[in-house]
Amino acid sequence: MNTGCSFFLNQERRNIPLSENSTIVNLSERIKNHDISNANFFIEKADVKFSGPEGTQKFLASLKFIRPDKYLISLKGATGIEALRIYLSGDSILINDRINKKLYTGNSQYIKKKFGFPVSFIPLIFGDYISTNRSDDIEVKCKDGKLGLTEGISGLNIKYVMDCNKAKAVSIGVENSLNQLGIQISYDKFFEKGNCLQAKIINIIDNQRHTSISIDIDKIQLPWEGKIEFIPGNRYELVQLL
Repeated sequence: MNTGCSFFLNQERRNIPLSENSTIVNLSERIKNHDISNANFFIEKADVKFSGPEGTQKFLASLKFIRPDKYLISLKGATGIEALRIYLSGDSILINDRINKKLYTGNSQYIKKKFGFPVSFIPLIFGDYISTNRSDDIEVKCKDGKLGLTEGISGLNIKYVMDCNKAKAVSIGVENSLNQLGIQISYDKFFEKGNCLQAKIINIIDNQRHTSISIDIDKIQLPWEGKIEFIPGNRYELVQLL
């Protein structure tokens, strides 16, 4: 029997109450229980708006995820025609540019060079908690219903602001080794069903590149039992991502 989430999202769901006092260990365990990447999932429909120095673009997006690190992303323009299909994994990236008939290919290091964080950080977009699995049993205390946690991973500092009632991040900042803030992500309109807890609205600001992305999730399946298939464009020009 499927006990996961599969529904249209049109309203904010109730919060899941937690104790104000906790330790880093048991709080992180509770937070991780809500992570969307604990299972394969399929975001069937999401409205995406990208804004940058060159203007604003709107897309209709879908995203398939298979644990631990495989993603297939489709972006369609206003006409409904797919513009880009992107495959990401822990070691490779493939992009079908259907508009320009180009196939971009490279390794996952390109993601870190281009955006400043590795593929393993992608779950942060959805508010998932990436940690160093620390074993210290330090007691932490929520203040005004919020808790700040910092994790140092891959030479970057991830600064979470957790909602203690939801046991979920309401904002995340990613800093480089010079403590320069790169990516800021905020979350709103959480929904839940069973162990699933996810934000419907996601706003991302890239301070280094002066761009922003807003995501509005309309329909999601979680867990999902499908497959990911990427078919390279026929006779597309091959372009190496360096």
